[in-house]
Amino acid sequence: MRFFRYFFILSLFLTIFYLPVSAQNNSEVLNQLLAKSAKAYTDLPVEKVYLHFDKPYYAVGDTIWFKAYLTTGIHLPSLLSKIIYVDFLAPHDSLVTSLKLQVKNGAAWGHIALSQTAYKKGNYRIIAYTNYMNNLGVAYFFNKNITLGDAINNPLSAQISLKTTAAGKSNKISASIFYKDNDGVPFAEKRVKWSVERDDESIAKGVGITDKNGFIDISFVNTKNLSLDSANLVTAIENRQQKQVTNSFSLKPVSHPNDIQFFPAGRCFLHSNLVSPIASSHSQGGHCLSKDLAGHYAV
Repeated sequence: MRFFRYFFILSLFLTIFYLPVSAQNNSEVLNQLLAKSAKAYTDLPVEKVYLHFDKPYYAVGDTIWFKAYLTTGIHLPSLLSKIIYVDFLAPHDSLVTSLKLQVKNGAAWGHIALSQTAYKKGNYRIIAYTNYMNNLGVAYFFNKNITLGDAINNPLSAQISLKTTAAGKSNKISASIFYKDNDGVPFAEKRVKWSVERDDESIAKGVGITDKNGFIDISFVNTKNLSLDSANLVTAIENRQQKQVTNSFSLKPVSHPNDIQFFPAGRCFLHSNLVSPIASSHSQGGHCLSKDLAGHYAV
């Protein structure tokens, strides 16, 4: 009995003596791990991109609108990169569209117009990354699958004519848009909101109303003389079901001051559903003449 008493006291003593030493060792190991992790983060911080979309599904003919967030650490705005690259890939991972978005305060904005000439029903993939993220590999890229449905049954169509003229040391871009329904009836006296978007930068914007024939004239001066190769004229008009219809028109055909007239005052339009190749129309003696140039769209 006395033996067991001595054994119990000895065991209790050893336990009391060992626990602080073990805890102290564990604490030292933990502090070392934390210090190494902090050093690794300082030497090579992890940058992340997240895209927030305007809705969960899309169809051919729709427009994808999104906001990009660039963070590092515990969801803090990253100061490491100034550009976010966004690639939209076809079902077989072939590149369809690529965007370069400027980051401001850890965020950027962009959109992808899903035109019926460039996209078909199927599964697509969108990835977003920075050059800095290439240091850690593609596993750190933002990656999302997007399924495109059939073309939207859009009761509204739009045709646009473009021209560019000199305005002092800058260029003036003019657009004439004709809205009609599938029966050819003009969308008269409808409010149209428009903006000129270049990557994530808004160059110009305004509001107008279509006339009794369904036409609206839009113009702006490129005062900063920015390249319009990647710029789009984005319009939004309400159809007769009080639903907003958005169209996006590339301004690349008039990105340089060629002073090309596409549709004259007579407002002649080509009877074509082609978006590309782009055609030009001139009026002479009350008749429309056409030739291959740059600038006609039917959406």
